[in-house]
Order: sequence, then structure tokens, then C-alpha cells
Amino acid sequence: MKKTKTSAITTELTQTLKDIENWKKGKTKFRTTLVEKDGERTIFEESFPEKAMQELFSILPFCTEIIVSIGLPVRFDGLLYNCACLIENGKLLGFTAK
Repeated sequence: MKKTKTSAITTELTQTLKDIENWKKGKTKFRTTLVEKDGERTIFEESFPEKAMQELFSILPFCTEIIVSIGLPVRFDGLLYNCACLIENGKLLGFTAK
């Protein structure tokens, strides 16, 4: 079954939430991204950065009592950037291009 861009993000979101909870419990080293490994094909699709941003905001409530950096594509002024954002205690602090 071929993954759609929506299911690819949802799969990564599910893994991200598991990573956050496991990290809080001391069970894992932390890693997360909202783009799957073969996401190079979907990252350039017009709606992908917007969907990744929606998923980012859904993660915020789970990021309490930790600092999290999450990678995602960001479209700004018509250009696509590979970015990371920083979240602290559920608050989005900012973005930086990688």
C-alpha cells in the first residue's frame, strides 16, 4: 500500500509523540522529525509544508517539562526551507533554517 503525504506525516507524528513520552520516562534517546526518510518526494508538494505545520501545532501540548527541536519544511515568501523549530514547555520559541 502506497503512503500518501497525509499518512506519511501522521505516521511520523505518531512516532514523534511516542518518542516524547519515552524520552520523558528515560526510555530512549530523543530524535524526531515530521518528514519521513523518503519524504524527499513529498516535501516539494504544495500542501506538504502546511500539513507539517499543522502537525507541529498538534505536538505542542505534549511537550511539557522538556525542550524539543523538531525538523520540518517551511514555505516562506514562495521558497521552501528545511527548518528546525524549538519548543520549550509547550511553547513554540522559533524557527531556524538548517
